[in-house]
Amino acid sequence: MTLAIRSLQTHWRGTQPLPAQRLQGWVDTLAAQDGDALAAGLVREDEWLFVRRLPLQLRWRADAADEEIAGAWRDSLAAALQQAAGAPGGPEVLRYAHRHDALADLLYRSALGETGRQWAWQRMALLPRAGLAAAQALEHATGVLLREPQAVWPVLARLLAGETDCACLTALLRAWSAARWRELLLASPQTRPYGWSLAPGTDAEAEAGTAPARSPSAATPSPAAAALLTWAAARPQLVADRAGAVAVLLAALTWPGGPPTAAQAALRLRAVQQWLQPPAQRAAPVARRDSPGTVPPGRPANDGAAPVRERDEQQAALPPLPPMAAAGLATQFGGLLFWLGQLPRLGAVAEGESPSALALWALARALGVPADDPACAAFCGGGVPDEDLPPALVADAQAHAQRFAAWLDEAAPDLAPPRIEAVCRRTGRLHMAPGWIELRLPLAGVDTAVRRLGLDLDPGWLPWLGCVVSIRYED
Repeated sequence: MTLAIRSLQTHWRGTQPLPAQRLQGWVDTLAAQDGDALAAGLVREDEWLFVRRLPLQLRWRADAADEEIAGAWRDSLAAALQQAAGAPGGPEVLRYAHRHDALADLLYRSALGETGRQWAWQRMALLPRAGLAAAQALEHATGVLLREPQAVWPVLARLLAGETDCACLTALLRAWSAARWRELLLASPQTRPYGWSLAPGTDAEAEAGTAPARSPSAATPSPAAAALLTWAAARPQLVADRAGAVAVLLAALTWPGGPPTAAQAALRLRAVQQWLQPPAQRAAPVARRDSPGTVPPGRPANDGAAPVRERDEQQAALPPLPPMAAAGLATQFGGLLFWLGQLPRLGAVAEGESPSALALWALARALGVPADDPACAAFCGGGVPDEDLPPALVADAQAHAQRFAAWLDEAAPDLAPPRIEAVCRRTGRLHMAPGWIELRLPLAGVDTAVRRLGLDLDPGWLPWLGCVVSIRYED
């Protein structure tokens, strides 16, 4: 983390006037502090901490040495930062676990008319300046999201998770037009195939010609998808207005992992569209009080974006988005993820194509990783397919694994055989959230043979997997 102080206001009080040069020297002692050392341990590498105003009060003698003044600055500033970091969420202190959280917060609050946090979003380059109208901020943030396809699904997943507490999905379904929703869903690898399947004239049956024999209609909605179905049942008019977007979100929640094939997407969409069709005999949902910021269902259909109304800044702030918990799972085969960055180079991923989650699952098993190790789910983009492996995929995966083994025999003869296992068997922890996978390994586990081959370097954004994959060593 880098510490940056945007504006410093100082007031000096003493019994005797001091020379301007001496006063400037005191300010210089603050500027000379090691910001990285002061901020060490406050936040993790991806986190952001914003403090709008941080008052400090210090006392020293006019004849104090520069070293004494520097120590007073350092201790007082460090203590104030520690206190601020421990109490985020107020109007003066904001803390975001990741840039995706900030972008989701910006979209949600702007859709509901709140503008009070623009001072922080500007610092993150999410807005060109503070003081924008809420509708302007929403439009600019939407443009940022469209330019960053790797962020679309993580941000949408955060908004889906926050609907119960914040009504943020409801707000954005109203604020974004159907055309804007389709544009966003086509930008993300996780949702793009579903978005194309919604295009007029798409023949789902033809697309499904090469789909697995198991019908998606037999799938069980994930807990997140079940929550979305419950939400949809209470808002029939809103769902009808944005039926395509809701169906795509439901499919992406039900089948996590790498991007689906066109055939899979077509079949899955047909399944979720059936889930969204309530039985004719179902009674009308019981009226209930909506979450803060929602508009009761029943508004007339409207394909355009709803106007964003400014909120009175004197009103209570909107509730915060709940944190997006990234599951921390112990793995004995974290090194399986080392291969993700190598798959295109080793011929296991064709240029311009996305391997199915089923093909990645077959490859993970061919590389000798147990089916119950969470590294397999991470290798498939976040979820293991609930389908039988076709013999043809198993044979292809075994052929790839043999090529990987032959490459290691030639490139890393100093690795202890069996070399595939030597690479894959790495104890660590996996932290997974939609569109984001992080493997944390102990620093003592750094292997020079693996490092020499570049296997444990961050793969970063992998469009064909639909995920950002991060590999980190820590003490």
